[in-house]
Amino acid sequence: MFMNCVLAGTAYLAVVGVFNGAPIRGERRTSLADILRDWMPFMLSATITAGVAPLLFLQVLYKSSFYSAHLLLFHRWMLILPVLILGFYALYVLKSGRVGRWLPPVRMAVGLVPVVCMVFTAYAWSENHLLSLCEDVWPGLYGEEQTDFRARQIIPRLGIWFFGAFPAMGVWAAWMLRGLVDMEEESRNREIRRCAVLSVGGMALAMGCALWYYLWMESEKREAVTSAMASPYLVMAILGLAVQSGAWLTLWRNPSSPRGHLWAATVGAVATLLGSTVVRESLRVSAIDVSGLRDAHAHAASVGGLSVFLVCALINTALIVWCVTIVRRGAGNRP
Repeated sequence: MFMNCVLAGTAYLAVVGVFNGAPIRGERRTSLADILRDWMPFMLSATITAGVAPLLFLQVLYKSSFYSAHLLLFHRWMLILPVLILGFYALYVLKSGRVGRWLPPVRMAVGLVPVVCMVFTAYAWSENHLLSLCEDVWPGLYGEEQTDFRARQIIPRLGIWFFGAFPAMGVWAAWMLRGLVDMEEESRNREIRRCAVLSVGGMALAMGCALWYYLWMESEKREAVTSAMASPYLVMAILGLAVQSGAWLTLWRNPSSPRGHLWAATVGAVATLLGSTVVRESLRVSAIDVSGLRDAHAHAASVGGLSVFLVCALINTALIVWCVTIVRRGAGNRP
């Protein structure tokens, strides 16, 4: 959810900046763009933090394939860290009031930096994922000293996750809009309708990319998608899309409708994310022989450390609460 909000949110801010010149923000949050500018730095922090554990887990689960793809991509993969740092600070610049005093072209350029960084990161992950599944091309890439993997499936696969990010972002933004008590009803309804358009449009484009991706798959990968392991989750993802579409259509017609419709869109978005994630993983499981890693997996599963984790989690939670308290006190003392 965090990743989807960042990817779709930065893209939306970039489009707003190009067409509106990244307008100067007012005192109150009166639009979807204002909310996104406020929350994007936090969302990116949450994305990076929440992504650490899955990344470490994948390294254990798909050891040789995962590491081989990293090493073959070399500096292109290592660029992810500085690119994320650049995008992170660009989001803070975009959020600041000072950027509103700059010339429109400069504000537009600042608005484009975060989305370029996020799209590069998404492309690098897609490239890494597909390369890890194609062991037969590793010797050729290594022998020719290439550091990029040009598979025709990269663009449709990237399109699935890029356009599929908008429904998740729309759900989160709609809840935020519903929670703003000082926002005018007309403005809230207008922005919720915008969330509905972005969500439905994103779902339509993501489904188009999914069909494109499926048509370009090898026969064995198509069988993996429709296998007994993946097919129930594929159905779950499709049903989630149907539920979201119905809920967003109702919200577009009547943005002030009961919260049950927004809850339906939320449940549908979660179902689609879970289903599509399992289908994606079924492709990796079908392409990678993990039989040789069973002993390593068994050993990793036996390793403890829960007490250390809980102590560290408690310390970090206390520090976060302390930081939030300091900020709230400072905001309360502001003239």
